[in-house]
Amino acid sequence: MTTSSPPPSLPSYDAHQLYLRQLATFLRESRQILDAWDAYSDEHCDPETFEPLDEAAYDIRQRQRDTDTLNAFGRVYFHADVLVDTAEHQLARLPAFSATRAHAWQIGELRTSTQKLYELHRQWLDLRRNLPTDAVPGTAAYDEPLAESRAEAWHHLGQ
Repeated sequence: MTTSSPPPSLPSYDAHQLYLRQLATFLRESRQILDAWDAYSDEHCDPETFEPLDEAAYDIRQRQRDTDTLNAFGRVYFHADVLVDTAEHQLARLPAFSATRAHAWQIGELRTSTQKLYELHRQWLDLRRNLPTDAVPGTAAYDEPLAESRAEAWHHLGQ
């Protein structure tokens, strides 16, 4: 039996296994972050209106959720597109049946979210490069656009 090497765009077996372990860690950590957020939100929102009891504290905690989730994704960021490519390649090799279409849709969603995360990161880097020199971490001029970028990324990280 001969083994064929993956197409150049796909990682080696060892690299793929590492990427999958890193993805599993991200998924576990992001689930923990989301569970903690849900518990916080349940405790700090009016049960009838679902409005935060303390808007400022809620916003701070929400920003922390976004930051924590994005930080957890950091270990996957540089090869997320490779994982999607590999999943798409593997799916194409499976026999066609109805479940394959559902997985193809999921892979499409992952590709869209991954591309959006890369785009948001590029946008943040461009924005940060153009901030005034006095806009440093800890100032509203820096922290506000960073928080907005992370909030926008959070939805895509959930995919």
